[in-house]
Amino acid sequence: PEERRPWTRWWWPGGDVSAETACAQLAAFDAKGFGGVEIQAFAAGLDIDSDEIQASIRSFGSDEFNAELSEVMACASDLNFDLYLNHLSGWPAGGPQVPVDEGLRELRFSEKTVSGGREVSFDLPAPKAGFGDHLMAYGEMAFSHASPGADLNNFVPELGQLVSVVAAKKIGGKRDGSPMVATDTVELDGATAIVLTDRVVDGRLSWDAPEGEWVIVSAWSQPSGSAPVLVAGILPASLWTIWIQRSWAGTTPTRLESAQV
Repeated sequence: PEERRPWTRWWWPGGDVSAETACAQLAAFDAKGFGGVEIQAFAAGLDIDSDEIQASIRSFGSDEFNAELSEVMACASDLNFDLYLNHLSGWPAGGPQVPVDEGLRELRFSEKTVSGGREVSFDLPAPKAGFGDHLMAYGEMAFSHASPGADLNNFVPELGQLVSVVAAKKIGGKRDGSPMVATDTVELDGATAIVLTDRVVDGRLSWDAPEGEWVIVSAWSQPSGSAPVLVAGILPASLWTIWIQRSWAGTTPTRLESAQV
């Protein structure tokens, strides 16, 4: 369906763009089944030995660039084609101005194995940091020269909200004790799955578990802690005006406002 057509990144050589050529390319994208493009005007690596071309490449944000951009956006509108002007150099917007609890959220899981044939009652465990969290923490420390004590500072399970609790009989497999192992697998019998969400009160599960070995899986919505690449801070959860204005204030020429975006 039209609303499910794929998008593609559209690299522009800075501001050195002709609206006529760009509109022709938009029509070609549309004819090939694409539904949208993400424009990234990029100057890195364009070390062309021509003062005239360099001036055109670096005209991003100028009145001339905005006029060309407005024409391209009009062409996209005529084609009913989606167009997005990307922020900065290709990575998401965000920064220290975004509180972690107002950043992107994701589903996290925690689990606990219990023996059945008895009443079980326990506080649901919070999700634990996994392989990806540790890998990102090491990367952030390497880029920002942070101290080891700063690792996992964006992993905040204490801000999680319980979504669901499901129990199923364990068939096989086991967990590895190291969070750096991402290939450990536990196999569950889907036919035995039982939803237990309504048996949780104040974070504590009480359940008369049938015979057998059961794995109780809790799903939580919590801040992802995702940060912009090479920049300290948090990605905003949505295109909230206040965060976009703050993010763009120091990074995008104000003349861009004159483009009809």
